[in-house]
Amino acid sequence: MKVAQWGYLVFTRERIVFFSGELNGKGTWRLVGPIEDQLHAMALKDKNSPVIFCITSPGGYLDSSYGFFERIILFGPKNIHTVALDDVSSAALFLYIAGKRRFVAPHTTFFIHTINTHIDEYCKNIAAACKNPNVTADLIGRLMTKKGTELAAHDALNMGLAHELLTPTDEENLRSWRDAYTTL
Repeated sequence: MKVAQWGYLVFTRERIVFFSGELNGKGTWRLVGPIEDQLHAMALKDKNSPVIFCITSPGGYLDSSYGFFERIILFGPKNIHTVALDDVSSAALFLYIAGKRRFVAPHTTFFIHTINTHIDEYCKNIAAACKNPNVTADLIGRLMTKKGTELAAHDALNMGLAHELLTPTDEENLRSWRDAYTTL
């Protein structure tokens, strides 16, 4: 296991990376790069087994999370399963939708809001990730009001943003691993 100073934990044997925190400031690039490196390293060791990327983040700067999303989509690894454990909002949504399979904890909330740049790209990519013909870029755009829109886990499942609800046992295991090392 490796603990880094910017808010992530790596459990190499279990093939799990946890990220918790805001995507703000210069530290974000130093954070996202090592997370990407860990995901690639784990994927290279066993190309058939997924790497689990657990996310809890209120969001932050769009540039770093969107850059992460683009690199994962273009260059891989392709076998990332993302898990929304708590709040996954704003720019953090792009970390989440990079997953081939996306899991959500029952009490997770997502929050989307209007942004100043890349609005069309943002909406198109979220709609495409949903793979639901009823979820269009226009619909995502209508959800992105100045006040914002909060989505519950069941909303994310219904629109295809999330693929599967975590089982209570899986949720408990993930939370206990994360919490055991983040409270030290």
